[in-house]
Amino acid sequence: MTIRSRSGSVGRGSLLAFTLLAWLRPAQAAPAHPADPRESKARAACAAGNVDKGISILEEIYEETGDNNALYNQGRCFQLNGRNKEALDRFKEYRRRVPVLPADEEAQVEGYIRELTANLARSANSAPAPAPAPAPAPAVDAVVVATAPDQGAPPAETHNGLRVASGILAGAGAAALVTGVYFSLRVRSIQNELEAPGTITAAQWNSKVQDGKSAERNQWVSYGVAAAALTGSVVMYVVGRPATGEDRRVSLSAAIGRDGAGGVLRFVF
Repeated sequence: MTIRSRSGSVGRGSLLAFTLLAWLRPAQAAPAHPADPRESKARAACAAGNVDKGISILEEIYEETGDNNALYNQGRCFQLNGRNKEALDRFKEYRRRVPVLPADEEAQVEGYIRELTANLARSANSAPAPAPAPAPAPAVDAVVVATAPDQGAPPAETHNGLRVASGILAGAGAAALVTGVYFSLRVRSIQNELEAPGTITAAQWNSKVQDGKSAERNQWVSYGVAAAALTGSVVMYVVGRPATGEDRRVSLSAAIGRDGAGGVLRFVF
């Protein structure tokens, strides 16, 4: 899949033929416009799945310059992210505004229109698809309150078993937290690579995008496992401590957000 840019042309060779997401400049009747530095930000946003941000930048470019390439690139951004209806609307508007194109360019755009129309028809005829999974919440708070019984301590074997289990869960939670931090750093590294100027092939770009999405998914899974394991560890530790005749409570607040994970542990005697 390619998204076209105003700078460069296909005839200048492979060095300019594939930039980030291969934004190739379409041959059209309208005069060329100077390259806009905002295009690289739009490319990175669209490739990372931040469609609203990418489209907002491209719409701003179109309003200021009237460059029809911005319409084409909006269509490619929507198409890349599976939003077929919006993509089809943009390509039709592009064809309306640029009715005369070289044969190969016209065949490419018309091919996109036919493909999107067929996808929409299949979606309309198929059974309703399940609702997409909600995006990970920016922060998840879990509070656990455990009160030790005041009618007597359980047997020593029970205490020891629970405390051993608490230690195992704590180790698992720490490992999951470290894993989540690793994937968070990986997501940021890939994002920086996508936004950095340079020349890579379309296949390399798509591979980096998939790696970024996989790393982002793994970071949230790791943080969720860490929160659950650490919460269970605290509960087992408190329940497994020998009773002293007084109520003993513990409160754990675990938070997971885009900047990492953290928590607050409080004991009340």
